[in-house]
Amino acid sequence: MIILMLLIIDAGVLGFMWFGHPHHPGPPDKMIIERLKLDADQQAKFDVLKHEHHEQIVQIEEQSASLHRQWFDLLKTEPIDTVLRNNLISRIKENDSRKESVTFEHFQKLRAILRPDQKPLFDDLIQELSRQLMRPAGGPPGDR
Repeated sequence: MIILMLLIIDAGVLGFMWFGHPHHPGPPDKMIIERLKLDADQQAKFDVLKHEHHEQIVQIEEQSASLHRQWFDLLKTEPIDTVLRNNLISRIKENDSRKESVTFEHFQKLRAILRPDQKPLFDDLIQELSRQLMRPAGGPPGDR
């Protein structure tokens, strides 16, 4: 049940990232470019970073789907192999951790291509995104 909830949350986060927030319509890359005032060279570098991140996340998500299929397939067996169940849940956790690390490194690389005058804009943007992601599910959008 927890894994299913995590998958739903992941889907929501990805949806938020791809389709934007009501206060920031449009794809997230457009918002990032505008909010950070990226010049043409920075936009080209950001595009490379964005594609690199996307490829890594797709690979992790594919592995996650495979692990979850294996994990739920265990429900078809009696008795359930608890060693295999525990191994799969550990691998699922490792995969989730990798996804978080890849995303953190992506934003770290993005910050590295910024000029000093853009870094406060980045810091504000990250703080805003973290507040939105940490907002309790089902709570009003204004609650922070």
